[in-house]
Amino acid sequence: MNVVEVNGLGLHGANRAVVTDVSLALAPGRILGLAGPSGAGKTSLAHAVIGYLRPGLTVATGSVRVCGFDPFTASGSRAVRGSRVGYLGQDPASGLNPARRIGSQLAEALRRRPGLSDPRATVAEAAESVRLPADLLRRYPHELSGGQAQRAALAAALVGRPELLILDEPTSGLDVTLRRQVTELLCGLGAGTSVLLVSHDTEVLRHVAHDVLRMAAGRLVASAGPVAVPAPVTVPAPAVVPAPAAVSAPATVPAPAVVPAPMTVSVPAAACGSSPASRSDTLLRAAGIVAGYGRATVLDGVDLHVDPGQCVAVVGDSGSGKSTLGRCLAGLQAPWRGQIAVRGRAVPWPAGRRGADRVAVCYVPQDSRSALNPREPVAVALTRAGRAASRAGRQAADLATLLDLVGLPGLKDRYPGQLSGGERERVNLARALATCGDVLICDEVTASLDEQSERSVLDTLDRLRHELGLGIVLITHSPVVAARADATHHLAEGRLT
Repeated sequence: MNVVEVNGLGLHGANRAVVTDVSLALAPGRILGLAGPSGAGKTSLAHAVIGYLRPGLTVATGSVRVCGFDPFTASGSRAVRGSRVGYLGQDPASGLNPARRIGSQLAEALRRRPGLSDPRATVAEAAESVRLPADLLRRYPHELSGGQAQRAALAAALVGRPELLILDEPTSGLDVTLRRQVTELLCGLGAGTSVLLVSHDTEVLRHVAHDVLRMAAGRLVASAGPVAVPAPVTVPAPAVVPAPAAVSAPATVPAPAVVPAPMTVSVPAAACGSSPASRSDTLLRAAGIVAGYGRATVLDGVDLHVDPGQCVAVVGDSGSGKSTLGRCLAGLQAPWRGQIAVRGRAVPWPAGRRGADRVAVCYVPQDSRSALNPREPVAVALTRAGRAASRAGRQAADLATLLDLVGLPGLKDRYPGQLSGGERERVNLARALATCGDVLICDEVTASLDEQSERSVLDTLDRLRHELGLGIVLITHSPVVAARADATHHLAEGRLT
């Protein structure tokens, strides 16, 4: 019996089809990859497999069976969730209880699978399998980096040894080494666990998945067909990966949709707070930044400067302090020591920032879900940011222009829960641009984007910095993203090199 069977599934919401006539099957011990552009419906399909529909979605056609159960019924949901199925969402930090330590949450996940001997050893084994150090089990989610939170959520999905793992972008927030280790972990799961793997990472899919399906506009448009059974491998550092060879779609499946070329949008002066004529020698200068959590020092005397129109990349291992640096630069976290200056003028830390100082440095966070108010549509979020710019004496950009800049025309009335992970990332970027700051701090801003959307966003940032003098700091694990920068710094042991 197949672990998953989806037949003719259609999901509708907000007067549009999100998923249309999708059929697939996943056999025991197999790994099925699901690829496609941002907003194609991959996450909605993954949610449907566990019987979850976001608000506003309904099942229009078809059926889903998991281990023989209908997950949309109360009895079927109880039979599969947390017992037979482990799930890792695209925004792992939002799936962790902020009031409980990580170890306690892994133990809670384990209690859903009675009969396992030595629970403490099982929790330790799950943490070790994702390279989560034992001392992190005593931390709360807010004390973890994005990559550490991702590994903690993956350990929670693995700890009960489920029959089915549903993983939505499990490597997006990980550095190259951890990405390789997670890939090897998935390859070594064995015949007892089937995996539905949603990913934009073509290298991971190529090395891990037995079969890969591709979605576009809510439909399955192509299949890569069966590949060699994966074995543990050493995955090289990401590079610009050529697109897979074209595969003829089955006769009953529509031909692959034509994907438009990246959008080219003229950049009005109001899209950013600076212009070439107003450039000074240095936009942002940070000196002697020392910061940490509790007794642990994360940043130890960090110096960084960004010139007008310059893009600086900050790379480093997961947990090295990259996001802490970004938050300090943006004034969201006060360091223990250090100074920051914008255009040669010292800027106070959070408590003292007023007026233009509050929007001088803008931050695009790594956790795109928690950064947006779930009760506000996109238009309200961007308008609110524009008002902040106006209060600071800057000319706010037009709403339609902002959405065009990030490739999301027509989404102004949607709520965060109605967006894919990649769409939420781009909305957060548009909101940061709406504040018309001098410097933009982008924390893994392309981590959940497909290759084409990533290129489009990076092209937009290049245009903004070259035409308007915007300074950019790219915090990233991706060599492809870092290659766009004028300078790259490595953060290790609290220092930039």
